[in-house]
Amino acid sequence: MADLRADLELAHTTAHEYCRDLEAAGLLERTSGKPAEYAPVPFTIDLSLASIAEAVELESDTLDYAIETYGDDCIDAVLDVWDQVEADDLTYREASEEVGMAHADFLRVADELDLLSR
Repeated sequence: MADLRADLELAHTTAHEYCRDLEAAGLLERTSGKPAEYAPVPFTIDLSLASIAEAVELESDTLDYAIETYGDDCIDAVLDVWDQVEADDLTYREASEEVGMAHADFLRVADELDLLSR
């Protein structure tokens, strides 16, 4: 993790959170406790027409998934906090915590609402 922090000029806590998220996603495995060290996990990407069509279908279900998972007000909560993100008062990660959403889900909703391209 120290290499990651140095190479990307990240704060220790930010690097730790990213590594923890990548580990939870199955892309890294923790190889030692303290200091934390991680190793990449081999994976493959399937770019078949069927997998692409499935991904597009899943993407269109993003808002339905968010409402089902986080409640009817989650879309409004993302929209409400977005002004603070654009003003650089909150990072994406802080904003996702503010609305009580998993970071990846927050980013998916923001993308689906075209907030990331504003």
